Amino acid sequence: GVLNLPSGIAVNSNSGEVYGANTIFRQIQRFDGEGNHISSWDTLAAMGLTVDHSDNTVLLTLPGKGKLIRYSADGELLGEIGGEMAFPVDVTVRPSDGRIFVLNKGGAVDVFSREGEHLANWYGGAKDPVGDPLRPANRNFGIAVAIDGQSVYVSNSGRAHISQFDAEGNRVHDWGEGRSS
Repeated sequence: GVLNLPSGIAVNSNSGEVYGANTIFRQIQRFDGEGNHISSWDTLAAMGLTVDHSDNTVLLTLPGKGKLIRYSADGELLGEIGGEMAFPVDVTVRPSDGRIFVLNKGGAVDVFSREGEHLANWYGGAKDPVGDPLRPANRNFGIAVAIDGQSVYVSNSGRAHISQFDAEGNRVHDWGEGRSS
């Protein structure tokens, strides 16, 4: 597997396989845990991806299309979720119930059921969207859910911090104060 501008990575904790979103080649690359190429499949330009460990499916964000695509572990297209999102950049799945959290570039978090029903939308961006214009609030690129499913974390490169939310979107804590060197 040849990679060019990989933009997302996910590990299937059930199999140890690693998936990479290959932006330039518009492919998903699949590797075993030792880095040996297993397979790849074509897709649109993707950014973030994750594995739903309950069924080993791969979810990836398509920022330009405002949606997610779900594939089997072997690359078979299983369906789409959304279509109305504003530039989705990353995705994570809560293990306990399969709830899907999608981070959009501007800070909005869309929440879906495993089946794709839209459940909620909340703001996961910077606490103070007004402030230093050299540190924009809309540079959110990463989202993760705690193993217990009770907390969701959003990274914000523009404000140089990470925010913790409960699973309903209420801000719990922010950490990281600016940049160092």
